[in-house]
Amino acid sequence: MARSEVDNINIFAPQEDLLDMGVKAYEENVPLLGQIGVGLTPPGLAIDAAEAAKYGRDAFRDFGQGNIGSGLANTGIAALSAIGLVPVVGDLLKTGGKSLIKRTFMSDPALAKADKDDLRKIIDDPKLNPEQKSQQIRNHPAIVRAEKEMADMPSTVDLPNFGSKEFVETRQFNIAGKTLQGYEQGIEELYKGGRKLAYEEMNLAVPINVLNRSVKNQGEKIAIINIGPPAAGKSAIANPLAVKHNATIVDPDEAKKALPEFAGGIGGNAVHGESKILSEAVKDLAIKRGDNLVLPKVGGEVDKIRTQIKELQGNGYKVNLVLTDIDPDLAFVRMNERFLRKGRLINTDAADAYRGKPEITYNKLKEEGIADGYGKIDTTTGIGEPKQVYEDTAGIFQDTAIRLRQNRNYGGAIRKDAGYSEYRIESGPKDGLIEILVD
Repeated sequence: MARSEVDNINIFAPQEDLLDMGVKAYEENVPLLGQIGVGLTPPGLAIDAAEAAKYGRDAFRDFGQGNIGSGLANTGIAALSAIGLVPVVGDLLKTGGKSLIKRTFMSDPALAKADKDDLRKIIDDPKLNPEQKSQQIRNHPAIVRAEKEMADMPSTVDLPNFGSKEFVETRQFNIAGKTLQGYEQGIEELYKGGRKLAYEEMNLAVPINVLNRSVKNQGEKIAIINIGPPAAGKSAIANPLAVKHNATIVDPDEAKKALPEFAGGIGGNAVHGESKILSEAVKDLAIKRGDNLVLPKVGGEVDKIRTQIKELQGNGYKVNLVLTDIDPDLAFVRMNERFLRKGRLINTDAADAYRGKPEITYNKLKEEGIADGYGKIDTTTGIGEPKQVYEDTAGIFQDTAIRLRQNRNYGGAIRKDAGYSEYRIESGPKDGLIEILVD
Protein backbone atom coordinates (compact mmCIF):
# COMPACT_ATOMS: atom_id res chain seq x y z
CA MET A 1 0.00 0.00 0.00
CA ALA A 2 1.33 3.45 -0.92
CA ARG A 3 2.36 5.84 1.82
CA SER A 4 -0.31 8.39 0.85
CA GLU A 5 -2.97 5.70 1.16
CA VAL A 6 -1.74 4.71 4.60
CA ASP A 7 -1.76 8.31 5.79
CA ASN A 8 -5.40 8.73 4.76
CA ILE A 9 -6.67 5.84 6.86
CA ASN A 10 -8.35 6.77 10.15
CA ILE A 11 -7.43 3.95 12.52
CA PHE A 12 -9.83 5.28 15.13
CA ALA A 13 -12.91 4.88 12.92
CA PRO A 14 -14.68 1.51 12.46
CA GLN A 15 -14.86 0.20 8.90
CA GLU A 16 -18.27 0.66 7.25
CA ASP A 17 -20.21 -2.30 5.81
CA LEU A 18 -23.28 -2.41 3.56
CA LEU A 19 -25.67 -1.85 6.49
CA ASP A 20 -23.75 1.27 7.58
CA MET A 21 -23.57 2.67 4.06
CA GLY A 22 -27.24 1.98 3.33
CA VAL A 23 -28.53 3.68 6.49
CA LYS A 24 -26.09 6.58 6.04
CA ALA A 25 -27.20 7.16 2.43
CA TYR A 26 -30.88 7.10 3.44
CA GLU A 27 -30.41 9.54 6.34
CA GLU A 28 -28.27 11.96 4.33
CA ASN A 29 -30.31 12.00 1.12
CA VAL A 30 -33.95 11.68 2.23
CA PRO A 31 -35.45 14.80 3.91
CA LEU A 32 -37.08 14.39 7.32
CA LEU A 33 -40.60 14.84 5.91
CA GLY A 34 -39.79 12.24 3.28
CA GLN A 35 -38.57 9.84 5.98
CA ILE A 36 -41.86 10.27 7.84
CA GLY A 37 -43.84 9.62 4.66
CA VAL A 38 -41.80 6.55 3.76
CA GLY A 39 -42.30 5.26 7.29
CA LEU A 40 -45.96 4.53 6.46
CA THR A 41 -44.98 2.05 3.75
CA PRO A 42 -43.54 -1.50 3.89
CA PRO A 43 -40.12 -0.23 2.65
CA GLY A 44 -40.20 2.33 5.48
CA LEU A 45 -40.74 -0.41 8.04
CA ALA A 46 -37.77 -2.28 6.60
CA ILE A 47 -35.65 0.86 6.88
CA ASP A 48 -36.71 1.31 10.52
CA ALA A 49 -35.67 -2.26 11.23
CA ALA A 50 -32.33 -1.70 9.46
CA GLU A 51 -31.66 1.45 11.50
CA ALA A 52 -32.53 -0.34 14.74
CA ALA A 53 -30.09 -3.13 13.80
CA LYS A 54 -27.31 -0.74 12.78
CA TYR A 55 -27.45 1.49 15.88
CA GLY A 56 -27.97 -1.49 18.18
CA ARG A 57 -24.88 -3.13 16.74
CA ASP A 58 -22.94 0.15 17.06
CA ALA A 59 -23.99 0.44 20.72
CA PHE A 60 -22.84 -3.13 21.41
CA ARG A 61 -19.49 -2.40 19.76
CA ASP A 62 -19.06 0.88 21.65
CA PHE A 63 -19.77 -0.67 25.04
CA GLY A 64 -17.35 -3.50 24.25
CA GLN A 65 -14.61 -0.96 23.48
CA GLY A 66 -15.37 1.12 26.56
CA ASN A 67 -16.94 4.00 24.61
CA ILE A 68 -19.66 4.67 27.14
CA GLY A 69 -20.86 8.02 25.79
CA SER A 70 -21.40 6.93 22.20
CA GLY A 71 -22.72 3.55 23.39
CA LEU A 72 -25.54 5.21 25.32
CA ALA A 73 -26.30 7.56 22.41
CA ASN A 74 -26.49 4.69 19.89
CA THR A 75 -28.70 2.72 22.28
CA GLY A 76 -31.11 5.64 22.35
CA ILE A 77 -31.20 5.92 18.55
CA ALA A 78 -31.71 2.15 18.20
CA ALA A 79 -34.67 2.35 20.56
CA LEU A 80 -36.17 5.27 18.63
CA SER A 81 -35.71 3.39 15.36
CA ALA A 82 -37.62 0.47 16.82
CA ILE A 83 -40.39 2.86 17.89
CA GLY A 84 -40.49 4.01 14.27
CA LEU A 85 -42.08 0.66 13.44
CA VAL A 86 -45.28 2.13 14.97
CA PRO A 87 -46.93 4.03 12.08
CA VAL A 88 -47.03 7.87 12.14
CA VAL A 89 -46.46 8.44 15.86
CA GLY A 90 -43.40 6.24 15.92
CA ASP A 91 -41.89 7.92 12.88
CA LEU A 92 -42.48 11.40 14.30
CA LEU A 93 -40.77 10.44 17.54
CA LYS A 94 -37.94 8.70 15.73
CA THR A 95 -36.97 11.47 13.33
CA GLY A 96 -37.10 14.29 15.86
CA GLY A 97 -35.57 12.26 18.71
CA LYS A 98 -32.75 10.86 16.61
CA SER A 99 -31.81 14.33 15.44
CA LEU A 100 -31.86 15.60 19.03
CA ILE A 101 -29.65 12.75 20.28
CA LYS A 102 -27.09 13.30 17.52
CA ARG A 103 -26.96 17.04 18.15
CA THR A 104 -26.81 16.74 21.92
CA PHE A 105 -25.04 13.52 22.77
CA MET A 106 -22.93 12.58 19.77
CA SER A 107 -21.05 15.84 19.33
CA ASP A 108 -17.33 15.75 20.15
CA PRO A 109 -17.69 17.82 23.37
CA ALA A 110 -20.53 15.64 24.64
CA LEU A 111 -18.69 12.40 23.87
CA ALA A 112 -15.50 13.75 25.44
CA LYS A 113 -17.34 14.67 28.64
CA ALA A 114 -19.08 11.28 28.84
CA ASP A 115 -15.77 9.48 28.37
CA LYS A 116 -14.04 11.61 31.00
CA ASP A 117 -16.88 10.97 33.45
CA ASP A 118 -16.44 7.24 32.91
CA LEU A 119 -12.66 7.53 33.38
CA ARG A 120 -13.28 9.37 36.64
CA LYS A 121 -15.50 6.51 37.87
CA ILE A 122 -12.70 4.02 37.21
CA ILE A 123 -10.09 6.12 39.01
CA ASP A 124 -12.37 6.72 42.02
CA ASP A 125 -13.64 3.14 42.29
CA PRO A 126 -12.64 1.89 45.78
CA LYS A 127 -13.19 -1.74 44.73
CA LEU A 128 -10.34 -1.61 42.20
CA ASN A 129 -6.66 -1.80 43.12
CA PRO A 130 -4.05 0.27 41.20
CA GLU A 131 -3.20 -2.60 38.84
CA GLN A 132 -6.87 -3.13 37.92
CA LYS A 133 -7.38 0.60 37.43
CA SER A 134 -4.26 0.80 35.29
CA GLN A 135 -5.53 -1.98 33.02
CA GLN A 136 -8.91 -0.29 32.52
CA ILE A 137 -7.39 3.14 31.94
CA ARG A 138 -5.15 1.93 29.12
CA ASN A 139 -6.81 2.51 25.73
CA HIS A 140 -9.75 4.19 27.44
CA PRO A 141 -11.60 6.42 24.94
CA ALA A 142 -10.88 9.56 26.98
CA ILE A 143 -7.15 8.81 26.88
CA VAL A 144 -7.15 7.73 23.21
CA ARG A 145 -9.00 10.90 22.24
CA ALA A 146 -6.62 13.15 24.21
CA GLU A 147 -3.47 11.39 23.01
CA LYS A 148 -4.58 11.70 19.39
CA GLU A 149 -5.14 15.43 19.91
CA MET A 150 -1.74 15.70 21.57
CA ALA A 151 -0.02 13.80 18.75
CA ASP A 152 -1.53 16.17 16.17
CA MET A 153 0.19 19.20 17.78
CA PRO A 154 3.57 20.00 16.15
CA SER A 155 6.67 20.46 18.30
CA THR A 156 7.70 24.08 18.80
CA VAL A 157 11.35 23.22 18.05
CA ASP A 158 10.19 22.40 14.52
CA LEU A 159 8.85 25.90 13.93
CA PRO A 160 10.47 27.45 10.81
CA ASN A 161 12.22 30.24 12.71
CA PHE A 162 12.98 28.40 15.94
CA GLY A 163 16.35 29.46 17.36
CA SER A 164 16.59 32.58 15.22
CA LYS A 165 17.34 35.99 16.69
CA GLU A 166 13.79 37.10 15.89
CA PHE A 167 12.32 34.05 17.64
CA VAL A 168 14.43 34.56 20.77
CA GLU A 169 13.51 38.24 20.99
CA THR A 170 9.78 37.90 20.27
CA ARG A 171 8.88 34.57 21.90
CA GLN A 172 5.71 34.92 23.98
CA PHE A 173 5.46 33.66 27.57
CA ASN A 174 2.63 33.67 30.09
CA ILE A 175 3.91 33.31 33.64
CA ALA A 176 1.78 33.91 36.73
CA GLY A 177 -0.77 35.79 34.66
CA LYS A 178 1.86 38.07 33.09
CA THR A 179 2.51 38.19 29.35
CA LEU A 180 6.21 38.51 28.58
CA GLN A 181 8.16 38.80 25.36
CA GLY A 182 11.57 37.39 24.60
CA TYR A 183 13.71 34.65 26.12
CA GLU A 184 15.56 37.07 28.38
CA GLN A 185 12.38 38.15 30.17
CA GLY A 186 10.92 34.64 30.12
CA ILE A 187 13.98 32.96 31.66
CA GLU A 188 14.34 35.66 34.32
CA GLU A 189 10.69 35.24 35.31
CA LEU A 190 10.98 31.43 35.32
CA TYR A 191 13.99 31.82 37.60
CA LYS A 192 12.01 34.01 40.01
CA GLY A 193 9.21 31.46 39.93
CA GLY A 194 11.67 28.71 40.81
CA ARG A 195 12.88 30.74 43.78
CA LYS A 196 9.32 31.09 45.14
CA LEU A 197 7.72 27.85 43.95
CA ALA A 198 8.22 25.73 47.07
CA TYR A 199 6.82 28.39 49.41
CA GLU A 200 3.80 29.08 47.20
CA GLU A 201 2.90 25.40 46.74
CA MET A 202 3.23 24.81 50.49
CA ASN A 203 1.10 27.90 51.24
CA LEU A 204 3.98 29.59 53.09
CA ALA A 205 4.88 33.26 53.08
CA VAL A 206 7.80 33.89 50.73
CA PRO A 207 10.73 35.26 52.81
CA ILE A 208 12.03 38.65 51.69
CA ASN A 209 15.55 37.35 51.15
CA VAL A 210 14.42 34.75 48.60
CA LEU A 211 14.52 37.31 45.77
CA ASN A 212 17.15 39.59 47.32
CA ARG A 213 20.14 39.35 45.00
CA SER A 214 22.42 41.28 47.34
CA VAL A 215 22.33 38.51 49.96
CA LYS A 216 24.90 35.84 49.17
CA ASN A 217 24.88 32.17 50.09
CA GLN A 218 27.50 31.81 52.80
CA GLY A 219 27.41 28.03 53.31
CA GLU A 220 28.33 25.09 51.13
CA LYS A 221 26.36 24.86 47.93
CA ILE A 222 23.80 22.03 47.89
CA ALA A 223 22.13 20.49 44.85
CA ILE A 224 19.47 17.78 45.12
CA ILE A 225 18.50 15.75 42.07
CA ASN A 226 15.06 14.27 42.77
CA ILE A 227 14.19 11.44 40.36
CA GLY A 228 11.06 9.36 39.97
CA PRO A 229 8.41 8.37 37.40
CA PRO A 230 5.75 10.83 36.18
CA ALA A 231 3.18 11.64 38.90
CA ALA A 232 5.31 9.95 41.57
CA GLY A 233 4.81 12.90 43.91
CA LYS A 234 8.22 14.47 43.42
CA SER A 235 6.92 17.94 44.31
CA ALA A 236 5.81 16.69 47.75
CA ILE A 237 9.48 15.92 48.39
CA ALA A 238 11.14 18.66 46.34
CA ASN A 239 9.24 21.55 47.94
CA PRO A 240 10.23 20.86 51.59
CA LEU A 241 13.82 20.22 50.50
CA ALA A 242 13.87 23.53 48.64
CA VAL A 243 12.56 25.36 51.73
CA LYS A 244 15.16 23.66 53.93
CA HIS A 245 18.03 24.82 51.72
CA ASN A 246 16.44 28.05 50.40
CA ALA A 247 16.96 26.47 47.00
CA THR A 248 15.80 27.29 43.50
CA ILE A 249 13.59 24.61 41.96
CA VAL A 250 14.42 24.08 38.28
CA ASP A 251 11.57 22.07 36.79
CA PRO A 252 10.98 21.71 33.02
CA ASP A 253 7.27 21.30 33.77
CA GLU A 254 7.16 24.91 34.97
CA ALA A 255 8.72 26.04 31.70
CA LYS A 256 6.10 24.07 29.76
CA LYS A 257 3.28 25.94 31.50
CA ALA A 258 4.74 29.27 30.37
CA LEU A 259 4.46 28.48 26.65
CA PRO A 260 1.19 29.16 24.78
CA GLU A 261 1.40 25.85 22.88
CA PHE A 262 1.12 23.98 26.20
CA ALA A 263 -2.62 24.69 25.85
CA GLY A 264 -3.52 23.80 29.40
CA GLY A 265 -1.65 20.48 29.31
CA ILE A 266 -2.63 18.81 26.06
CA GLY A 267 0.43 20.33 24.38
CA GLY A 268 2.97 18.81 26.75
CA ASN A 269 4.71 16.95 23.93
CA ALA A 270 4.65 20.00 21.66
CA VAL A 271 6.68 22.09 24.12
CA HIS A 272 8.83 19.29 25.57
CA GLY A 273 11.99 20.10 23.62
CA GLU A 274 11.78 23.85 24.16
CA SER A 275 11.04 23.45 27.88
CA LYS A 276 14.31 21.55 28.31
CA ILE A 277 16.22 24.41 26.68
CA LEU A 278 14.50 26.92 28.94
CA SER A 279 15.06 24.92 32.14
CA GLU A 280 18.75 24.47 31.28
CA ALA A 281 19.01 28.25 30.92
CA VAL A 282 17.29 28.75 34.29
CA LYS A 283 19.64 26.22 35.90
CA ASP A 284 22.72 27.95 34.46
CA LEU A 285 21.45 31.27 35.75
CA ALA A 286 20.84 29.85 39.23
CA ILE A 287 24.33 28.29 39.29
CA LYS A 288 25.89 31.60 38.26
CA ARG A 289 24.04 33.34 41.08
CA GLY A 290 25.26 30.77 43.58
CA ASP A 291 21.84 29.30 44.46
CA ASN A 292 21.25 25.99 46.11
CA LEU A 293 19.27 23.79 43.70
CA VAL A 294 16.50 21.20 43.63
CA LEU A 295 16.17 19.49 40.25
CA PRO A 296 13.07 17.25 39.76
CA LYS A 297 13.66 14.77 36.93
CA VAL A 298 12.32 11.44 35.75
CA GLY A 299 15.83 10.00 35.73
CA GLY A 300 15.18 7.40 33.09
CA GLU A 301 18.70 7.56 31.63
CA VAL A 302 21.68 6.77 33.85
CA ASP A 303 24.20 8.61 31.68
CA LYS A 304 22.28 11.91 31.77
CA ILE A 305 21.97 11.90 35.56
CA ARG A 306 25.64 10.93 35.94
CA THR A 307 26.64 13.83 33.69
CA GLN A 308 24.39 16.19 35.67
CA ILE A 309 25.98 15.16 38.97
CA LYS A 310 29.51 15.67 37.64
CA GLU A 311 28.59 19.06 36.16
CA LEU A 312 27.18 20.28 39.47
CA GLN A 313 30.15 18.97 41.42
CA GLY A 314 32.42 20.75 38.97
CA ASN A 315 30.60 23.98 39.92
CA GLY A 316 31.31 23.45 43.60
CA TYR A 317 28.10 21.69 44.65
CA LYS A 318 27.60 18.88 47.13
CA VAL A 319 25.11 16.70 45.21
CA ASN A 320 22.49 14.44 46.80
CA LEU A 321 20.49 11.96 44.73
CA VAL A 322 16.92 11.28 45.89
CA LEU A 323 14.57 8.59 44.57
CA THR A 324 10.82 8.99 45.06
CA ASP A 325 9.74 5.36 45.18
CA ILE A 326 6.18 4.37 44.26
CA ASP A 327 4.24 1.45 42.82
CA PRO A 328 4.28 1.95 39.02
CA ASP A 329 0.56 1.24 38.62
CA LEU A 330 -0.31 3.76 41.32
CA ALA A 331 1.86 6.38 39.61
CA PHE A 332 0.08 5.62 36.32
CA VAL A 333 -3.34 6.06 37.95
CA ARG A 334 -2.23 9.34 39.57
CA MET A 335 -0.88 10.52 36.22
CA ASN A 336 -4.28 10.11 34.58
CA GLU A 337 -6.14 11.51 37.56
CA ARG A 338 -3.97 14.62 37.17
CA PHE A 339 -5.01 14.73 33.51
CA LEU A 340 -8.67 14.87 34.55
CA ARG A 341 -7.99 17.44 37.26
CA LYS A 342 -5.48 19.73 35.55
CA GLY A 343 -5.58 18.81 31.87
CA ARG A 344 -1.91 17.85 31.86
CA LEU A 345 -1.45 14.74 29.71
CA ILE A 346 1.52 12.38 29.49
CA ASN A 347 1.52 9.83 26.69
CA THR A 348 0.91 6.30 27.97
CA ASP A 349 3.72 4.85 25.86
CA ALA A 350 6.15 7.44 27.23
CA ALA A 351 5.13 6.63 30.80
CA ASP A 352 5.57 2.92 30.13
CA ALA A 353 9.03 3.56 28.68
CA TYR A 354 10.14 5.02 32.03
CA ARG A 355 8.61 2.19 34.08
CA GLY A 356 11.15 1.03 36.66
CA LYS A 357 14.00 3.05 35.14
CA PRO A 358 14.40 5.75 37.85
CA GLU A 359 15.11 3.02 40.42
CA ILE A 360 17.63 1.42 38.05
CA THR A 361 19.33 4.81 37.70
CA TYR A 362 19.40 5.35 41.46
CA ASN A 363 20.81 1.90 42.21
CA LYS A 364 23.45 2.13 39.48
CA LEU A 365 24.72 5.54 40.56
CA LYS A 366 24.66 4.55 44.22
CA GLU A 367 26.76 1.51 43.34
CA GLU A 368 29.23 3.83 41.58
CA GLY A 369 29.28 6.16 44.60
CA ILE A 370 29.28 9.21 42.36
CA ALA A 371 26.89 11.40 44.40
CA ASP A 372 27.67 12.87 47.83
CA GLY A 373 24.53 11.50 49.45
CA TYR A 374 21.60 9.21 48.69
CA GLY A 375 18.01 9.19 49.81
CA LYS A 376 15.12 6.88 48.97
CA ILE A 377 11.63 7.73 50.15
CA ASP A 378 8.23 6.15 49.51
CA THR A 379 5.57 8.48 48.06
CA THR A 380 2.66 6.03 48.04
CA THR A 381 0.85 7.99 50.75
CA GLY A 382 -0.89 11.26 49.93
CA ILE A 383 0.31 14.84 50.45
CA GLY A 384 0.84 15.57 54.14
CA GLU A 385 0.70 11.89 55.14
CA PRO A 386 3.75 10.18 56.71
CA LYS A 387 6.37 8.85 54.29
CA GLN A 388 8.56 5.79 54.67
CA VAL A 389 12.27 6.52 54.33
CA TYR A 390 14.20 3.53 53.04
CA GLU A 391 17.57 5.23 52.91
CA ASP A 392 19.16 8.54 53.90
CA THR A 393 22.95 8.64 53.93
CA ALA A 394 23.29 12.40 54.41
CA GLY A 395 20.37 13.53 56.61
CA ILE A 396 18.57 14.69 53.49
CA PHE A 397 15.04 14.45 54.94
CA GLN A 398 15.85 15.80 58.38
CA ASP A 399 14.74 19.29 59.35
CA THR A 400 12.12 19.41 56.63
CA ALA A 401 8.33 19.61 56.62
CA ILE A 402 8.13 16.05 55.28
CA ARG A 403 6.23 13.90 57.73
CA LEU A 404 8.12 10.67 58.20
CA ARG A 405 6.71 7.31 59.17
CA GLN A 406 7.96 7.84 62.74
CA ASN A 407 5.27 10.59 62.89
CA ARG A 408 7.90 13.27 63.44
CA ASN A 409 7.21 16.59 61.78
CA TYR A 410 10.39 18.50 61.08
CA GLY A 411 10.54 22.26 60.69
CA GLY A 412 12.28 23.93 57.76
CA ALA A 413 15.56 25.78 58.08
CA ILE A 414 15.93 28.94 56.02
CA ARG A 415 19.34 29.72 54.60
CA LYS A 416 20.49 32.96 53.04
CA ASP A 417 19.88 33.77 49.42
CA ALA A 418 22.33 33.51 46.55
CA GLY A 419 24.17 36.27 44.82
CA TYR A 420 23.49 38.00 41.54
CA SER A 421 25.25 38.41 38.23
CA GLU A 422 24.10 39.77 34.90
CA TYR A 423 22.68 37.46 32.30
CA ARG A 424 22.11 37.63 28.58
CA ILE A 425 20.95 35.32 25.81
CA GLU A 426 21.93 35.08 22.16
CA SER A 427 20.61 33.06 19.28
CA GLY A 428 22.46 30.24 17.65
CA PRO A 429 22.08 28.34 14.39
CA LYS A 430 18.84 26.52 13.80
CA ASP A 431 20.30 23.05 14.00
CA GLY A 432 22.09 24.02 17.19
CA LEU A 433 18.91 25.40 18.67
CA ILE A 434 19.61 28.18 21.13
CA GLU A 435 22.91 29.15 22.70
CA ILE A 436 22.63 30.41 26.26
CA LEU A 437 25.40 32.71 27.48
CA VAL A 438 25.86 33.58 31.15
CA ASP A 439 28.14 36.53 31.90
